[in-house]
Amino acid sequence: MVLAACGTVGLVHAFANLSSPQSEGWLGTFVANTSGQSPLERAGALETDEGLAIVHNDSAMQGDTNVAQFQGAQGGGAYTDILHFVCYVHHQGGLFELDGLKQGPKRHQDTSPEKLLEDVVKVVQASMPEGDLRINLMALSTKP
Repeated sequence: MVLAACGTVGLVHAFANLSSPQSEGWLGTFVANTSGQSPLERAGALETDEGLAIVHNDSAMQGDTNVAQFQGAQGGGAYTDILHFVCYVHHQGGLFELDGLKQGPKRHQDTSPEKLLEDVVKVVQASMPEGDLRINLMALSTKP
C-alpha cells in the first residue's frame, strides 16, 4: 500500500481518465490490466500495486519538502488538514470530483472541456471556508 499518496492517485485518475490514456509505461500497463474491472476492483489493484509504491516513494524523496515530518500525522493536525489532493475531470458531459476520502465519484454539474477549468474554480471556491487560502490548483491541459 502507498501511504500519503492522494496526489499521486489524483494524477493517476487524471491521466487514466483521458479520452486516449497513455499506452506506455506503468500507467499504460495498469489501465490495460484493469480495463474490465469495476471501480472497486481497480481501487484494490491500485492499493496493492508494488510498482506504483516504489515510483511514488522514490519521487517523494526527490522533492524539497521534508517528507519525514509529515509521516504519522493523524487526528486533525495541521499537516493532515493541508495535505490532501482531489482530481476534477470532465467525463460524459459532467464535472466529476474524484476524492479518495469519499465513497465514489461525485458529479457536480454539466460542463465541457472548454469550460472545465472555469467550472472547477467555482466548485472549489464554493467549498472553501471564507478567507481560507490554503489551496493549490494544477491544470493538466493540451493547450497552454
